Amino acid sequence: MGLKVCVSLNAKNLADLFELVECTPGSADLIEIRFDALDQEELNLRSGTESAPSRLLAEYPDKQFVFTFRPKSEGGFREIEDLERRRFWEICGAPAFWDQESEFSKETKPDSSTKLITSKHFLEPLDALPPLNEIFGRGNEADLVKLAVASKEPFDAISLMKLGNEEGIIPISMGQRGMWTRVLAPVFEIPVVYASLRDDMSTAPGQLSYRKLTEVYRIREITSNTDVYGLVGNSLSRSQSPKLHNAIYRQMGLDAVYIPFECDELETFVKRMVKPSTREIDLNIKGFAVTIPFKERIVDSLDFLDPVAEAIGAVNTVCVVGESLVGFNTDAEGFIRPMLEAIGSPKNKRVAVFGSGGAAKACVYALRDAGAAVTVFTRNKAAGKSLAIQFGCESRSLEAFEKQSEGFSIAVNATPLGSAGKLKNSTPAKADQLKNFQLAYDLVYNPRSTLFLREAEKAGVRAIGGLPMLIRQGVLQIEIWTGQKVPANVTKNIPFD
Repeated sequence: MGLKVCVSLNAKNLADLFELVECTPGSADLIEIRFDALDQEELNLRSGTESAPSRLLAEYPDKQFVFTFRPKSEGGFREIEDLERRRFWEICGAPAFWDQESEFSKETKPDSSTKLITSKHFLEPLDALPPLNEIFGRGNEADLVKLAVASKEPFDAISLMKLGNEEGIIPISMGQRGMWTRVLAPVFEIPVVYASLRDDMSTAPGQLSYRKLTEVYRIREITSNTDVYGLVGNSLSRSQSPKLHNAIYRQMGLDAVYIPFECDELETFVKRMVKPSTREIDLNIKGFAVTIPFKERIVDSLDFLDPVAEAIGAVNTVCVVGESLVGFNTDAEGFIRPMLEAIGSPKNKRVAVFGSGGAAKACVYALRDAGAAVTVFTRNKAAGKSLAIQFGCESRSLEAFEKQSEGFSIAVNATPLGSAGKLKNSTPAKADQLKNFQLAYDLVYNPRSTLFLREAEKAGVRAIGGLPMLIRQGVLQIEIWTGQKVPANVTKNIPFD
């Protein structure tokens, strides 16, 4: 059984469910119907021939369905009494698959034309994975067994994914931090991977949409030989980097995939999943990008730094070279290039940089290297002072800019202020403070139009968002990892959010 991509559908009423079935791409191998999401009246288990399962099979006799009726204790949409569960399986008919919970699978069995998936869902992370015969029982007669376990960290799924090499097992690590297990399912010869129809319709934590799984990550093309690159940070759900990198890999014909690895325990992630001498699982990781908040912290986990990264003291690119991890910084070049194209050299111009983290360090390094006079404005005075000493520039509090912003030509936001989410309505500077500036440059790229950029435009100041920097530094990363030159035109038509 080769890899099958299963689109999981849920709706409260039958009319909406039928519409979702119609909208499911024909290239999907299986369609899971989450009957536990239907209202009980719509389910209509009292009438065998008029029940929701029967009507669905009658309407779509050629579809390969997986029928699921999951109680809330296993991640279902509602509480379901055993009597109702038993009635459902008695009258649900013969789709391609039944998916039954392990403790219930012996009560009612499908006929010979329907295959059985026995599943178990642990909604909280486990300290240790129990033996399969303890979970599913000895002599389990299922055609496939599905084991889904929540993960707090990417490495929580290591022991789970090693089960994928055993025939007939579907291991799933639930949550954003287990997302890599879904994308790399083909590496472990996992028979079924689940997807939602749209981003806002997932039926399990960490589930990707069918389009993302098949078009962005190209799951059907992934093998054990595919080079894996990643993005490491602790808030990655809105990152556009997977779209950028995977689109470039596709256009360059590279057998490679770029995956977010969201984590808090950076050092443990590197040790257990990346570093060749200590990793516990070989995902063929060739390198990874580093983002907030790890650009400085990652340095202690690396064997070597290139001169630019060493001078900056921050790394956004790690390359696996033999047994070693080598750090690079492409943020500096990625940052300065769009500025040079917009206004030319910043030499002898006064630049206000907001922030003191790894991104700010790269900006200050690039600006000082280009001959600019830089003043760093930060909330953390100690961090600002340290940065000023490192690069030979001035540091002031953010409040100081609010009181006196005159004399500067360029303003750079190297903080998360303005990012999608809780910080969306924040900005380090207002229009009246920017009115005599030549350029306002925001490293934030999601949303495209930040409050900082809108304030700059209100003041009549030229504005640059963070997307050009994202693209430039990403291209440089790919060139470091692959040793190949990225053609100039490959990023033009990438459909960023």
